[in-house]
Amino acid sequence: MRLPLSYITSCISSVPDTITISQRTSGTSSTLFGSVSITDIERLLEEMDVPVHELEVRWSAKDVESGKVQTGGRVKETGEYAVEILLKGDGESKVLDTRRIRIEAVEEASQ
Repeated sequence: MRLPLSYITSCISSVPDTITISQRTSGTSSTLFGSVSITDIERLLEEMDVPVHELEVRWSAKDVESGKVQTGGRVKETGEYAVEILLKGDGESKVLDTRRIRIEAVEEASQ
């Protein structure tokens, strides 16, 4: 049974407009060790009590088309990206919401 749309949209509205993810980079480079994927974003949304099993989360078409998102849907650079949130199984694929994802470099701990 599907959750009520009002409940789903309420959960999404509780998510900050911009989600910040800290990732290690190589020195002062903007290139990430590893990458960030939609699965990582879905995990963060789940931690914020968003029912992602009811949703399709994807990188914005603009970021994919511009090449900011690499083949396979992975982000490998610091910066800001957009994700679109749609209702899963909705024939019209209407975007319910868009959130910004900021990927920042995290400082290496001194040893």
